[in-house]
Amino acid sequence: MLNYILLIPFGLAGIAGFAGFFLKLRELNHVRSYGGRTDAEIVGVKEEVVNPGKEDSVVYYSPVIQYRAGGVLYRKTFSKITSPVKQKTGEKIRIRYDLKDPSSFAEEKLTDLIIQTIGLFVVGAGMFVFIKNVLL
Repeated sequence: MLNYILLIPFGLAGIAGFAGFFLKLRELNHVRSYGGRTDAEIVGVKEEVVNPGKEDSVVYYSPVIQYRAGGVLYRKTFSKITSPVKQKTGEKIRIRYDLKDPSSFAEEKLTDLIIQTIGLFVVGAGMFVFIKNVLL
């Protein structure tokens, strides 16, 4: 009986892992649909304080990037927000931009998909072993 009770949370965790993988794959395909590709440089970090001066205040950081597309220099605040700051001024990142609207861009992160694919196989193998031991 305990085996079947454990099957539910592990099964749900496995389903969530598979769903996360396919959502990441969908995001990667969207980024790959942008035809332009270039290196961008982090030229600054925008700081936003939530609840300033209060005990529960939090600071969020958004990198400001600069890149050239179609002969035009773009300077945009990246929508990725971190706390604490992970990006450093002068750091280069690889981006893809929309050829029709070069101000639309996304960071190209193939390593995320590779890591997530490895995680998917580990979760899948773990689920297989768990279900095999519980049901057989």
